[in-house]
Amino acid sequence: MVEAQYLELPYLKNFHHCFLAGCDEVGRGPLAGPVVGACVTFSPETSEEGEKGKEVFSFLRQLGVQDSKALTQKKRLALLERLGLDVKKLKSKKNFTFPLEEMKNFRFAIEQVSPGDIDKINIFQASLLTMKRAFFYSIDKEAIKKEGQDRGLLFVDGKFSPSGLDPYAEVAPIIKGDSKVVLIALASIIAKEYRDHLMDEWEKHYPGYGLSQHKGYPTKLHLQAIKEIGPSPIHRKTFKGVKEFYEGPQS
Repeated sequence: MVEAQYLELPYLKNFHHCFLAGCDEVGRGPLAGPVVGACVTFSPETSEEGEKGKEVFSFLRQLGVQDSKALTQKKRLALLERLGLDVKKLKSKKNFTFPLEEMKNFRFAIEQVSPGDIDKINIFQASLLTMKRAFFYSIDKEAIKKEGQDRGLLFVDGKFSPSGLDPYAEVAPIIKGDSKVVLIALASIIAKEYRDHLMDEWEKHYPGYGLSQHKGYPTKLHLQAIKEIGPSPIHRKTFKGVKEFYEGPQS
């Protein structure tokens, strides 16, 4: 297992992996809406491009890429716009590239796990699943078969990582990885803004909860609205504040 040092630079100086990748998820705590994962992958075509990648990673840091929680929504959206991304045009289960020439070796994917599936498998497993799926959507499996290169290296935010990735990547869980790894940080920003946009859209279908304000998190406003209106179809039935409506009268 890779030790949690600071972090992509050593691998860029002597690039021998077929790709570097970073995964993160958002939306574990809300009472409504999906949990969303994103994976950003750096896949240079040659080792020389890999070594030169440190210039692009430096560019991303200078641009302000960091833990999404440390940025305001205005700054996150401005950053994505600078990278040529419109969050309204993003979709899950699809591989995206960045339009900037300097980002030609980067790609990303987004995945989401629905409230219903969260209730079935629990939020911990759903978080791992959404990162795992985002990873598979983001990689080029054929590129992994290149001779003379190791399999990929995947940095995952947090203490735990998805299973079943060993044939494709060495997996490195990094506690507070979104503040230490550029790829994780960028994934967290993409996942955050994609999920926030989803909640803005759900507000149109389920008005009265304030979803566009709190994005489904258990604020006082949200909890009061659930008490007055009852849960919507996108509320998580196993979460406190919602599950009480499905448990029936207590004996």
